[in-house]
Amino acid sequence: MINQWEHLTNTTDDMLLKWHNTSALKKLQWLEDVHQLYKKAVPKKKQIFYRDFVRQNSK
Repeated sequence: MINQWEHLTNTTDDMLLKWHNTSALKKLQWLEDVHQLYKKAVPKKKQIFYRDFVRQNSK
């Protein structure tokens, strides 16, 4: 049963290694792209709800 998940572990390790070797500028660009995608994909009300939810639970 463990063998069927082995490829996922290898993929995760590869992704982490690539992320580690990525320049800071590319990381910032990637984060900005994800942020823009999130803004387009998630309605404003849900963004505000999530923001408030996180703030409330972080206290």
